[in-house]
Amino acid sequence: MDNQPQQLPTSPLDSSDAGSISPQSAPQQNPQQNPAFQAPNAGYQPLQAPNQSAPPNTSSPGLIVLQWLTYAFWGWTVLAMSVLTATVLANFIAGANDGNFMPYTIAATLVLLPISVVCDFFYSKQEPEKKTGAASIVMVIHAVIFALFGIGALITIVVCLVQLFTSSSTSNYTHVALCSAMIITLLYAAVFLRTLNISSKLKWFHRFFIGAMIVVVGIFSVLGIVGPAANARLTRNDSLIDSNLSTIQSSIDNYASTNNNLPTSLNSIGLSGDAQKLVTDNLVQYTPNIKPSTTLSSNDTTQPTTTYYYELCVNYKKSSSSDGGSPYSSSTAENNYSNSVNTYDHPAGNYCYKVSSTTN
Repeated sequence: MDNQPQQLPTSPLDSSDAGSISPQSAPQQNPQQNPAFQAPNAGYQPLQAPNQSAPPNTSSPGLIVLQWLTYAFWGWTVLAMSVLTATVLANFIAGANDGNFMPYTIAATLVLLPISVVCDFFYSKQEPEKKTGAASIVMVIHAVIFALFGIGALITIVVCLVQLFTSSSTSNYTHVALCSAMIITLLYAAVFLRTLNISSKLKWFHRFFIGAMIVVVGIFSVLGIVGPAANARLTRNDSLIDSNLSTIQSSIDNYASTNNNLPTSLNSIGLSGDAQKLVTDNLVQYTPNIKPSTTLSSNDTTQPTTTYYYELCVNYKKSSSSDGGSPYSSSTAENNYSNSVNTYDHPAGNYCYKVSSTTN
């Protein structure tokens, strides 16, 4: 019996070659082909960084109210500016005296403009580029209103141009209407573009819009102060005379009818209010005629009528003749007497109204 140990069969690969087998030469298996394999990050959604430029909630009630106030105050500002523009141009071009209303127009414009700018400042910080829901409805409503007013002003421009080219004679008020309509059209066009948020595409427009509105309002406010407002202060006594001289004339006629004689002074006819202020401030001088005339009535020969004559003299600071023509002198010029006082048109300086009062 052989006692030598038996040698076990060796592997086809010699042990010396085991270390020479590289991992690349080893057979590889695609993990996706193994149904039991699952990627460690399967079903995992990476976290996204918060979007700091996320659009605001356009349906927020507070933002909707701020949007409405912004558009509404700009609309009211342009409306007040329209009245201010027409009044200023009428004063400088046609010499119209509407200064009594001018302080209220200037005050309204100067109050509405800062409110509009403040509302626009806060709203523009949250205004979305594209409006949806209630915000789009508010925008459409105001845009349509501004467009309609602008189109109306544009129609006025066309009408004035047609009148200037076709009419043989045009008044200064046609030029006033034309210039006013041009400025008003530009104002409504600007606020219309602001409502449509055109600044989202033209970044410079918003600053230009705010600056232009401030400049335009400032210019016309100054012109309104140095023009119509200053003129109203200068001619305030003229306006007082024009408004109350006919009241004095009626009181004199009533006194003559009751007492069959003219009053000796204006203090005895029972005036009140602004009419009495004319007398108190010596703004009217009353001169009765000593010799009244008595004639027979054409309707009743048994009742004679007596006509009394008197004069009311005043001093006007400015002429009310808007076209530069002669003052109204239908029946009050020379030695003619009228049974009424017409202060519609008068010259500057001292002027006497010759009045007649007929009683039975």
